[in-house]
Amino acid sequence: TQSTWAKLSVQDCRSIQCGYLPNNRSIVARYNHKAFCGTFSHSGDVFMSACQDQFIRLYDTRHDDGVFREFKSIRAHDVGWSILDTAFSPDGNFLIFSSWSDYI
Repeated sequence: TQSTWAKLSVQDCRSIQCGYLPNNRSIVARYNHKAFCGTFSHSGDVFMSACQDQFIRLYDTRHDDGVFREFKSIRAHDVGWSILDTAFSPDGNFLIFSSWSDYI
């Protein structure tokens, strides 16, 4: 079977890549350890990141200047090597993480 990309014209592919995929980068935070994951809340108002330092950080993204402002830093418990993944609950009231540990 052909992939969806193979069915699109070259111009369609470029339009998608330029309009929807990140074409530039900007630094919103610096860590002293490697960051492994980040995700936006369902509303897009909050960005959550996690890294090897065992902290989950929440950022307010609602600013016109494009700057993410950290408003909460939570030290995760029972983290083995690093936090590897995070997610928001469907209602946005809870978060969950997974790590190199025997626990969620």
